[in-house]
Amino acid sequence: FTIKPSSAPVYFASGENGTVVGRSGDNLFLMASGSSQTSGTKLTFNAEPDAGYAVDKWIINGTEYSVDSAAHPDWFRYDGDALVIDSFDASNGSSQISDGALEIEVAFASASNVVTYSVNGNVGGSVSAVVDDGNDTSLVSGTSVAKGVDLVFTATALDGYVIDRWVVNGEIYTWESGDKYAGE
Repeated sequence: FTIKPSSAPVYFASGENGTVVGRSGDNLFLMASGSSQTSGTKLTFNAEPDAGYAVDKWIINGTEYSVDSAAHPDWFRYDGDALVIDSFDASNGSSQISDGALEIEVAFASASNVVTYSVNGNVGGSVSAVVDDGNDTSLVSGTSVAKGVDLVFTATALDGYVIDRWVVNGEIYTWESGDKYAGE
């Protein structure tokens, strides 16, 4: 007699602002959500964010995993906007299975942030910002900027004033040196 490999249903979905496509096997055959998949099968979930959005996190059997973190189980990996399980384990007691199934959801977030900046009380000086792109492209306060873009902020004090501190997202910014202000 032949022992049939174990299998389990695999459900996948996406939140708002994108879609996800499931594929199985090395040939990446399209897979329907809820289909039964056999142990040992490679599973690939391709996230397709809408314009202006990016993959934020994957939710696997109710546990959230940020795409910016390496802290996740070693049985899956990220490949660009895809989540890949190189060898699905559908057996009872597998860490990949919860309540008899594998459930995967992808969540999307805006791929940009609105950057605002100003001098506290608009007194004593000015602040400016540029995109650190080799061209020092000026950035107007209130502009939407793609996540991951490096920015350079410059504060200039008027005569009789000094730069007291930088406040970032409502918190006094502290450089790695421990200083509240790292200027000339």
